[in-house]
Amino acid sequence: MDGADGAGSRSGSGPIELSLAPNPKPKAKTKRSPSPIIPGRRESGELFDGSMQIPSPKTTVRESHKVVLFYPAGHNPLMAKSEEKIALWMEQLRRMREMQYAYHKKFFHGLYFFLVLVIGCLLWDSPVSLALVPLLVITAGTQSCFYLHFVDFARIYARFVELRLNKALGKSTLVGSEIEDLYFYPVDAPKIGGFVPSAPLRFFSFFTLHWVVLWLSLAAFALWRLLPMMGPCGRSYLALLGLWGGVNLLYLVWFFGCRNAAKQIQSRLERSTKAGYGD
Repeated sequence: MDGADGAGSRSGSGPIELSLAPNPKPKAKTKRSPSPIIPGRRESGELFDGSMQIPSPKTTVRESHKVVLFYPAGHNPLMAKSEEKIALWMEQLRRMREMQYAYHKKFFHGLYFFLVLVIGCLLWDSPVSLALVPLLVITAGTQSCFYLHFVDFARIYARFVELRLNKALGKSTLVGSEIEDLYFYPVDAPKIGGFVPSAPLRFFSFFTLHWVVLWLSLAAFALWRLLPMMGPCGRSYLALLGLWGGVNLLYLVWFFGCRNAAKQIQSRLERSTKAGYGD
């Protein structure tokens, strides 16, 4: 009888058996394990059975480097905007520090390059090579100042970015620019090349004087060897050399002493801060 009833119940026909036993407790729903992800559809999040898998923050960061930020539900847009600004400022700061390092490296490479050329000309000891030595000395000084003005630009802009980051973070976290002013030379101070009259005992000023004396000594030695060979033409050569050297010196004194370009940069950065671009 039970078998017939069971068969009838399974086939959909026959009487329905009623039980007076208490209703069993509903079974707890078992958590469905996630279906495996198809390798070809991993990026889209589509599962093997066609459903969609919602990625977790850990999965997103671990499996894809293309995702920069993962915003969960209820994320504050203002906080996200602030985080994006801080990330952009950090990138700008990194670029300025890389630029500063690169032109420091170029500065020393240029010094060694011109020093090798000058020594080679002195060893050659011909009128032409000796006449080139003072010109190379002038060019070496101007080239070094050219690299220095890139370093100053990087320091000025890096200081601006550090101020913006400290304002956003609410504390003086970044103090690199302040330490550079104290240890190397104040970037806002007038100078002649690398020599700072307001801080003559800084090692940077002493280093500049060291190379100036070295270059002038090599040029003087070349002239001492050259002028007896030139005869009456020596006066004309000295006049042209003095004119060329004077033009370069006057320009460097004007550029680094008046600091017109640096003041324009500083004024532009201050206007951007007042306009709200730096906040």
